[in-house]
Amino acid sequence: MIFIDKIRSTVSLTPRNRVEVKVAMQYFKNNTQGQCGVCGGSSCVRRHGETESDSCCDKTAYDWLYDDPQKPYCKSAPQNISCTTPPPQPPPTNCSPPENTCEILNHEIFNECQRKVNLRMYEESCIFDFCQSENITIICSSLEQAAKRCKDRNICVDWRGLTKGVCDLKCPNGTVFHECRNTTDGYCQGTERKSGEYLKEFVSGCFCPDNMLHAEKHKDICVSDCSNCKGPLGEPKKTGETWETNCHICTCSNITNTEECTPKEIKPPPACKDNEILVTYNATGCCQMQYCVEKTCEYGGVKYKVGDEWKDYSKPCNSYVCQKSGITTKTKMCPAQNCPEDQRILDSDKCCYMCNETCYPKKSTVDVTVDNCIGQVEMTSCEGHCESQPQLESVGGIFRMKQTCHCCLETSIQTRNATLNCDLNTPKLYSYKYITGCKCLACT
Repeated sequence: MIFIDKIRSTVSLTPRNRVEVKVAMQYFKNNTQGQCGVCGGSSCVRRHGETESDSCCDKTAYDWLYDDPQKPYCKSAPQNISCTTPPPQPPPTNCSPPENTCEILNHEIFNECQRKVNLRMYEESCIFDFCQSENITIICSSLEQAAKRCKDRNICVDWRGLTKGVCDLKCPNGTVFHECRNTTDGYCQGTERKSGEYLKEFVSGCFCPDNMLHAEKHKDICVSDCSNCKGPLGEPKKTGETWETNCHICTCSNITNTEECTPKEIKPPPACKDNEILVTYNATGCCQMQYCVEKTCEYGGVKYKVGDEWKDYSKPCNSYVCQKSGITTKTKMCPAQNCPEDQRILDSDKCCYMCNETCYPKKSTVDVTVDNCIGQVEMTSCEGHCESQPQLESVGGIFRMKQTCHCCLETSIQTRNATLNCDLNTPKLYSYKYITGCKCLACT
């Protein structure tokens, strides 16, 4: 609940998150807009601003429907209902909320209130809401409104226990629910206990248990004793209690009733193995946490340990090693070579190549002219180096070394056809020999 003294107005939030606003006529007479109408004037206002008599609120309210995805049944509700039109039909008579729900308003605990407040309309609203949504928890809104009217007459009705848990509310941080309280919780101001404020009307909400109070005026922590000691989050600490914060060990002194802190001992870093590295977490003074982790390297989505080697076949001249410092790349250096691609012989890594200087069929494109017919033909010739080796021979009992010469000669030939252009661009078919195999043989 917030009271704004400057404009003498109150904004409060009920346990089920219904907002209530009470404004002062001094400042807000004829100075409000919306479904609630004009303060000091008409209470029934349509969305476009037209005011109606106070007896028409049950019809103008439908102009202010809000599209809530969690309440699809509201889309079928009527709109723009004339004040001369009968109100919407009540729900079917065969719809009946479960026992001990809407009829709670007729229970004897409401007897005193019934003598001062007509609760019949809240019971009808309760039944209507349930039959429209068939959600049992929706009845709590009408019952809360009825109980609020009773509180306005200074009559407290503790009704929630009659709903068998349907309208129960859970409170956080160890607080407990009270249906009617006319004082706020007490609170601690240092070590001094302060009493709560008196409220002009009963309110529902979550309060500290009996004999407990808030640790501070605006802190939702309930304590039994007041202390000057505060933890790292501002939570109260009891005398003699010890905790760790900001690299210090703190104790709430039972003599001074304040925190006494000493620096936390700094531990030396651990000794890591050769394949491990030291990792520091949250390195802020003594609060740092240091530990050893096995060093790994990641390449191409694969993790490797220190010492692992691997290759990337898309980069055949490179090899990689995982070291503590990271990934090291080794690049293979190739000897200078220059020969056509069809003469290159790749090494096992498919990185470097040597030129094929042995005997092989070498391709070339030749300009051919035959009988005034010309054209280009792919032909081959045997080329390459053939070593000549000396051989031992005996003639008439006399030994000598005889030099045998080897030449690069053809071993297989294929007949192919070629088309040449003759006079007047007339094509003519010729046949020619295409060498397909060569070998080092004795020269002839």
